[in-house]
Order: sequence, then C-alpha cells, then structure tokens
Amino acid sequence: MAAVAASSGQAAQFMTFAALATAGDNIVSTSNLYGGTYNQLKVFLPRLGIHTKFVDGDKPEDLAAAIDDKTKAVFIESIGNPRYNIPDFEKIAQLAHEKGVPVVVRLPPPPTSGRLCFLDKQKQI
Repeated sequence: MAAVAASSGQAAQFMTFAALATAGDNIVSTSNLYGGTYNQLKVFLPRLGIHTKFVDGDKPEDLAAAIDDKTKAVFIESIGNPRYNIPDFEKIAQLAHEKGVPVVVRLPPPPTSGRLCFLDKQKQI
C-alpha cells in the first residue's frame, strides 16, 4: 500500500492527472465542476499537452461515448458544482472500466462532503 499527501485538493488532482496522463492523452470530464477544477482541466493541463473532453452533464452513456484510445481517466465530482447533482457512480465506473479507463472522483470540501460520508455508510460503492 502506498500513500501521497497533498497540501490541497487542487494539488492532489494535479498529481493524479499527471500520474495518469502525458502529452497527447486526454481526460473525459463532466461539465458540472468546481471553478478551480474546470480551470485546471481547461487551462493548465493543455499547457502540458493533456486535453479534456468536457461532457455536458454526467449521464454515464455520454461520458462513455467520449472515451477514446487516448483517454486516461474519467473525472467526476461526488456532488456536482453548481447544481449539487449526484452522478451514477456505479454505472459510470462500469462503463469506464469496460473500456479500461479508471474513474477519478473529487470529493468537495464540507459541508457537502459530510453528506457524502453519510451516503457512503448507507451503500458501499
């Protein structure tokens, strides 16, 4: 088992994206994102040659349809911003994993993360 510590969520996201993708690769992401995350995917990562395919909303089939042979991750937020939508984690993971692509989920800071922890205790994903 291994672990990595980061000073912020943005730093943790960047380390994850940088570990999974290199120049020429892409990430498929929902459009329901925290502004800082959107900027990281839309502005910063393209400077490193990593592009993001943004999907309007978080329908599993739409995210899966955007995956291609250069996709290194599907990115969603546990509770979407700004609409507070909750994606269908199981279906998104199933479709992405069928194509050999990992799913990265951002857990927003409190108060929403407290709600998610409660939901996690009710059903294991």
